[in-house]
Amino acid sequence: MPHVALRPHQIEAVDSVLRVLSEPSGGRMPPEGLRAQVIAATGSGKTLIGVESANRLSARRVLVLVPTLDLLTQMADAWRRGGRRGAMVGVCSLRSEESQGVPCTTDPAELVAWTSGPEPVTVFATYASVGQGVLQRAHDAGLQIWDLMVVDEAHRVSGDAGRPWAAVHDQQRIPAVRRLYMTATARIWEAEGDTPRLVASMDEDSPVFGPVAYKLRLSEAVRLGLVAPYQVLCLDIRDPELYAALTSEDTGSPAVRGARLAAVQAGLMRAAVEERFRRVLAFHSRVGEAEAMAVGVPAVAARLAEDDPGTFPAAERVWAGWLYGEHAPLHRRQVLDEFASDFLGDRNSRAGIFLPHCAS
Repeated sequence: MPHVALRPHQIEAVDSVLRVLSEPSGGRMPPEGLRAQVIAATGSGKTLIGVESANRLSARRVLVLVPTLDLLTQMADAWRRGGRRGAMVGVCSLRSEESQGVPCTTDPAELVAWTSGPEPVTVFATYASVGQGVLQRAHDAGLQIWDLMVVDEAHRVSGDAGRPWAAVHDQQRIPAVRRLYMTATARIWEAEGDTPRLVASMDEDSPVFGPVAYKLRLSEAVRLGLVAPYQVLCLDIRDPELYAALTSEDTGSPAVRGARLAAVQAGLMRAAVEERFRRVLAFHSRVGEAEAMAVGVPAVAARLAEDDPGTFPAAERVWAGWLYGEHAPLHRRQVLDEFASDFLGDRNSRAGIFLPHCAS
């Protein structure tokens, strides 16, 4: 039984997954294994659907693929809390202090040794480990077939099936009895050009991803109260310094970028107060601008509070941070935990956390 009780939609999803991934009548498994898709809105609990599916399928050897190192450690913790028993192993280069107690390796022989026993084992790996061939070499060295492969954020392995990550679909390179592809955003692809090639497309009955066992659209998830409704706000910035810079400078110059950033900072703080939201994610095309945005927000908040203390919060109640792909996993986790927390000392209001596009 899972440690976390499943909600009705999750029970329905697991039942649907079992219908698709259960052994066919006659006991003859297809050469490419059984495959299924779960397409459900972000935040609707796909991880627990995967855990319970593995448990009810009695999957002794499970491989869980995720796009990032941060998600690897989070997923391992979520599977443990969801009721998955047995050893857990990470296929990545995280050190012990970064992996939250999950032993990690990139050595194929070591991976084979760690997973060779009769007890249940769950291996968490990133798509990078597939692209670098770690899992494929481990299978060449004797790694046994997986009872279940769970592919999280599966839309990332759609598209051109000639890419390195496409090995997740290949029964010869990474063999699995069953594959469960999970995503919130299914992607449909068509081959282009005159040269025939395989395209991994997440159609309703895809030969690569399998049939859609369960689908929960965002609108339905909002109606059921599973995820919060959202709205799009457009900032109308009428900053005279910005317009002066745009008319007198190169639009890519430091002066223009600085003026634009200052205007966005002020506009964001005003919108946060007027629309009464506490947390903001802002994405930036340049790492330097993400850092500058986060560093500058408290100063902008201080000026606004000084000019209008009855409207804007004091600067000490405003927090901002930034991340990008080269930050260490432990630092990323600390910043994200700080962003997610409701209180931190006397600061009980969040101005935002700012991530550039290259964040991973």
